[in-house]
Amino acid sequence: MSLDVTQKVGPNLTATATMNTDFGETEVDQRQTNLSRFDLLFPEKRSFFQDGADIFEFGLGTDLEDASILPFFSRRIGIYTPEGEDEGVEIPIRGGGKIQGRIGQTNVGALVVGTGTVEDLPNPNTEMGVVRLRQNVFSESSVGLLGTVGDPLGRRSWTAGGDFTYRTSRFRQDKNLHVGVWGAQTSRDDLDDDRMAYGGKIAYPNDQLNLEATYCRIGEDFDPSLGFVQRTGHVLNGAARISMRPLNSRIRVVSVSASYFQNTRIEGGWESYIGSITPFEVEFMSGDAVAAVIEPEGENPEESFDVFDSPERLVDLAPGAYRWTRYGLEGTLAPQRKLGGSIAWSFGGFYGGHLQTLETDLRFTPHSVLSLQLTSELNEAKLPQGDFTQYLYGLRTELKPSPELQVSNFVQYDNESRELGSSCRLRWTYQPQGDLFVTFNQNVIRSFGEPKSRWLFESDRLVVKLQYSVRL
Repeated sequence: MSLDVTQKVGPNLTATATMNTDFGETEVDQRQTNLSRFDLLFPEKRSFFQDGADIFEFGLGTDLEDASILPFFSRRIGIYTPEGEDEGVEIPIRGGGKIQGRIGQTNVGALVVGTGTVEDLPNPNTEMGVVRLRQNVFSESSVGLLGTVGDPLGRRSWTAGGDFTYRTSRFRQDKNLHVGVWGAQTSRDDLDDDRMAYGGKIAYPNDQLNLEATYCRIGEDFDPSLGFVQRTGHVLNGAARISMRPLNSRIRVVSVSASYFQNTRIEGGWESYIGSITPFEVEFMSGDAVAAVIEPEGENPEESFDVFDSPERLVDLAPGAYRWTRYGLEGTLAPQRKLGGSIAWSFGGFYGGHLQTLETDLRFTPHSVLSLQLTSELNEAKLPQGDFTQYLYGLRTELKPSPELQVSNFVQYDNESRELGSSCRLRWTYQPQGDLFVTFNQNVIRSFGEPKSRWLFESDRLVVKLQYSVRL
């Protein structure tokens, strides 16, 4: 049995305590394909950590698409991900507390959590905490501090950082301007001298002209125990977008954009770059849109890595400099249509060979109470090191016969892990203060090497959770 207690401790301040925390009602992660050698960033879905998560956000420009750096990332608490793996294992949370809100002009967030052990995993009983303070200054700006302590593996560790963000909506009378700088340092017994990271961003996010430039320097040993670091080195990212709104036309917006991302090593030499040129992106009055993109790319790995790894085939890429160019088309259907979503097709070079990719994200709503969402990604690669076909399919079904009753089912399969997973979830709000959750997750694996492929059971889990709020 788990217990959550929430109490208002001020006009804009809330305290929450949790014991034997259960996340049985949380939806499973949506799988992602990964053709790079860098870790993937999965979003937080657990309600205890989602509530008030914006208070713990740190540093303007740390959420780059290809090089995110987060001094605090809540998924490091209660989820253990072995090195080199994308999927994590749930670690029991023995208890914890959180306080969040605002005191005057100061935003306050503090979190303390104790986790337990799991057999065959190196996680001891340990305690972890984070404190975030952000003071509002001027009319729209802020200055803040962030500190974390503790480590999922029980090592002595801390991270500390500060950030300043200047925002104004009155630049040049009525334009937006954002400027931010940040810095952070971490400490742990197994880390060496280069344990600092810093960066900044300047952005001019406006309707007709949208400009931004970001720079980060991430030390090779900057590895916050409760954070996420996708890359190290020098990271430079710039983007520009020009939008026009034709008069007396069926076209709402026509845009032209370009961006450039580059990652270089601390000791010198380039590691990655990707440019993106969108010669046209057209959004119609109906909400539909079409776009084209050209992307010159380069990768310069120092060590070999596997770009595809399944029981059937392993494709390993050698170190060295690779350069190529890719081309793409994308179409989007307006969300108000019964059939909405997007389709994207890209083709071109890839590590000395050729790669063709087709991605779909389609949503069909035949009735107001029923919706179906089909997601897929197909990668067909022909490389000197070996050919492979990678695909990932997902089907989400949502049934909402009433605001109080919701039933959803999510099925996904990819041929790299050969794992078919399904997650069925029912939520019934039987009264304003009470919810019933019933969740059933099941995973089966398609065998390989048998005379005939079979589906082998891997795991299943049934969770029934009754949640009731008592207001005192």
